[in-house]
Amino acid sequence: MGDFNAHHSAWGHYTNSTGTTLLNQLIDTRSGVINEPHVPTTVHGSTIDLVISSADLTLNSHWSQIDDLVSNHIASYILIRNSFVPAPQASILKWNTRRADWVKYSQTLQTLTPDIPPNIDIDIHLDNILEAVQSAADISVQTQQTD
Repeated sequence: MGDFNAHHSAWGHYTNSTGTTLLNQLIDTRSGVINEPHVPTTVHGSTIDLVISSADLTLNSHWSQIDDLVSNHIASYILIRNSFVPAPQASILKWNTRRADWVKYSQTLQTLTPDIPPNIDIDIHLDNILEAVQSAADISVQTQQTD
C-alpha cells in the first residue's frame, strides 16, 4: 500500500508515465490493484494511493475506505478472506511494442479519433479515445503470449 502518484485510467481518471510504468509492472508480475477502480483516495479527487498484491490475494481481498479521518488522503483498509481461492493461471497477451508498425498505428488512430472541440471537457470523449487507441493497437501492434 502506498502513495504512488501513479495515475492510470485503469484505476483513475487519466494516465501519466508513472502510471503506465506501474501498470506494465503489474502485468509482468501478475499483480493487481485491490482498490475499487475510479474511487478517489485523496480529498482532491485523485486515485494515487494504491493497494497492490499478487493476483491470488487481489481476488481474495476487499478494499474499503474510512471517511472520518482527517487527512488529505482517505484512509483505506483491506479485508482478506479466510477462504482462499487461487487465481486462474491463464496466459496473458501482451503487446510487443518493439515490433509495432507505428506509422500504421498513428494513421489508424487519426482515422478513429474524433475531432474534439477545444471548449469541450475531455472526459466526455474519453471512452471514444480509449476505444480508438485500443483498436489502433489491435490493428498495428503484434501481441505475444506470456506464461
